[in-house]
Amino acid sequence: MSTRPEGAGRRSSLRRRLVTTVVALTGGALLVGGATSVLLLHDHLHEQVEKELFVSETLLRSFFDSVGQRGVDVVGLDRGAATPPGALARYVVQIRDRTGRIEYHFDGSLAGGQPALPFLDLNEVRRRAGHPFRVEAIDNPGRRFAVLTGVLPDRSGSYVIAVNHDSVEEVLARHATIWLGVTGAALVLVAALAYLATNRTLRPLAEIRRTADAITAGDLSRRVPPAPGHTEIGQLVSWTNEMLDHMEQAVRDRTDVERRLRRFVADASHELRTPLTSMRGFAELYRQGVVTEPEQVGRVMTRIEDEAVRLGDLVDDLLLLAQLDHGPDRVRVPVELSGLAEDAVFDARARDPGRPVELGLPARPPPAVRGDPGQLHQLLTNLLANAVRHTPADTPVRVTVHAGDGMVFVDVADRGPGLTPDQLAVVFERFVRLDRGRARSQGGSGLGLAIVAAIAAAHGGRVEYRETPGGGATFRVALPAMSDVSSSA
Repeated sequence: MSTRPEGAGRRSSLRRRLVTTVVALTGGALLVGGATSVLLLHDHLHEQVEKELFVSETLLRSFFDSVGQRGVDVVGLDRGAATPPGALARYVVQIRDRTGRIEYHFDGSLAGGQPALPFLDLNEVRRRAGHPFRVEAIDNPGRRFAVLTGVLPDRSGSYVIAVNHDSVEEVLARHATIWLGVTGAALVLVAALAYLATNRTLRPLAEIRRTADAITAGDLSRRVPPAPGHTEIGQLVSWTNEMLDHMEQAVRDRTDVERRLRRFVADASHELRTPLTSMRGFAELYRQGVVTEPEQVGRVMTRIEDEAVRLGDLVDDLLLLAQLDHGPDRVRVPVELSGLAEDAVFDARARDPGRPVELGLPARPPPAVRGDPGQLHQLLTNLLANAVRHTPADTPVRVTVHAGDGMVFVDVADRGPGLTPDQLAVVFERFVRLDRGRARSQGGSGLGLAIVAAIAAAHGGRVEYRETPGGGATFRVALPAMSDVSSSA
């Protein structure tokens, strides 16, 4: 089942969650800010109304004082004995007796006529005096008034000053409506910007998914397009590409190992089958009675013995390679390469007395190396055997031991034809015969230089090919000197 829809849903869900979170946080902040502004405006408007009521009360008291100084009774106000200040025209001003009955009100104080305010006796007036409060008109419950009341100077009654409070509520409602509209538009804008921002920010994640799909389909070279490195997603993209590089290299290495293993198994099977087939053929000739003469029987037995020895050498080489591939599990001891070189040269001269094999040693013995003496002796033996096998019989071979830069070097040089570029590319691979015109009995198993490279690597060194000055091949083995090798190696 395809994972694309599921992945797309996850990305959509992530984008949706991010946008929702941003919008929710912005909406919450706007809600808190708007509610706070409405409350502050509400308190401010009420404070202004109360201040206006106190100012109007001061004017009214001043008016009462002026009326009293002229000897005009408050009851005579309705006879025009005195005119109230024009500043009180926008207020509801009522004069009431002790029982709360309206004795007088200022004409024109409110468009639409005087409202029917709640009944207030003198005791209630004394209790509420100096403290503004809000009431609804009895004849119109929807109309609210801010009221300030007090006792008349002659204590014969009370006065009531009221102002329409609906204008305050209208201002608050208009402010709230405007705020809601602005908030809605702001949230839509924030949602759009958040969607665009998250879409751009999460684009590398979509690229990572597409890259993963391509790699799953087999395109190991696919990489995620670079993203800004200063962001977390940019770092994730960089780390992802690094991981993909390692994965691609690991897959290539595994493929190469598998290819080499298959070729190694095939070559090993072929190399093992050849001597076995020869031995089986000679044994079949003897069993069928084809070989009867003692001289013929002796020759057949010799050939069987030669093939058995060759088979044993091949098995030993394969076991050594397997051991070297497994890792250095043998005890390492100090080894003098000069002594091993002398032994290897002596053995080569004994095997081929007509071959000029020279040895060059420095006046000052080079440092020892830490390693396996048997394996290092086989390394030198294989190099000399390779030089002898691939050069004419009278071609000189020279072995030189020297040291430098914390390494001990052994050079095996010949004056033969050297290596072509194609041969150099595969010279250290297993079951490779550089001279394909030779028979297997003359050309070896093709494991000699592969064993040399494996032994050198197991001892922390290397082997490399160089052209001999004047023509020929030189194989140089470099091993770490004792002073640069861990004593526990």
